[in-house]
Amino acid sequence: MEFADHADVEIPVTRCTAHFGGTSRRLDRPIGVVDLRTAQTDDSRQQSITPLHRANVVRLLPVAVAPPRRQAYAGLSASPAGSTAGLVATRVGGPRFRAALLRRHGAVCAAAGECPAEVLKPAHLGAPTAHGAPDLDEGLLLCADIHVLFDRCLMTVRPSELTLRLAPRLRFHHRYRALQGRAIQVRAPVCPAAVPAHYRAAVGIWGTL
Repeated sequence: MEFADHADVEIPVTRCTAHFGGTSRRLDRPIGVVDLRTAQTDDSRQQSITPLHRANVVRLLPVAVAPPRRQAYAGLSASPAGSTAGLVATRVGGPRFRAALLRRHGAVCAAAGECPAEVLKPAHLGAPTAHGAPDLDEGLLLCADIHVLFDRCLMTVRPSELTLRLAPRLRFHHRYRALQGRAIQVRAPVCPAAVPAHYRAAVGIWGTL
């Protein structure tokens, strides 16, 4: 069959560029096609790139992402997909370590400053020792949300200046951007030799300063 006439049609195309930074995580299990179709912005069933509603995709993530495993710094590396895991292994004497840090530094978050003691959690600058005993000279107190950032290498301490550094994708976040470059707030010195371990692990994941 031949067609004598033809028509040229211009179709607008949106070009999207994705950046997979060092803090991205690959899914622990796939999201099925049927579930993904509930997030589509149209009813297309073609095998092509299909736009999705961001909010609907976010609702699908909890069933596809498992909580990160906690591990020591020495075994940490970024996966090809840029996924990360918690850095600080579970340690003995947690409540006693926290109480000792409160006596040492007071109710002060090393990143945000004075705050209610109830929201502070102990953070370890150094990797766990063989016996797991915490060292006060290697400890900081951090607000619960900032502690999560530190534990997942989304925030670290620069050894040369003892200033905070955020992962690239958080440096413009309205809640945390003010922390970038801020000197840590402590009332007693921290061990300088303990700082580089966490810093190297974080920067290694980010791939950039």
